[in-house]
Amino acid sequence: MDEASFSSPSEVYAFIDELIGKLHASHLNARALERIQSTAFTTSSEWLGELSKAVRTTQNQPIADETIKTGLERLMRLTKSV
Repeated sequence: MDEASFSSPSEVYAFIDELIGKLHASHLNARALERIQSTAFTTSSEWLGELSKAVRTTQNQPIADETIKTGLERLMRLTKSV
């Protein structure tokens, strides 16, 4: 199974929630990902496009924690694999 794969949409949302927690714990900005979690999207394509933007926005800050970097990279691969 591809590392970017998730078994269900709820698993993706749980993964994003966990990543938001790690960002907060590292005193990093998580607002873009928080918006993804709190916004209703019309289509999955719209959601994936917004997720891609949110990941890029989040990556534009200095991140030292490798688990956060890896998590963001996994989400970005998800947006490109669908």
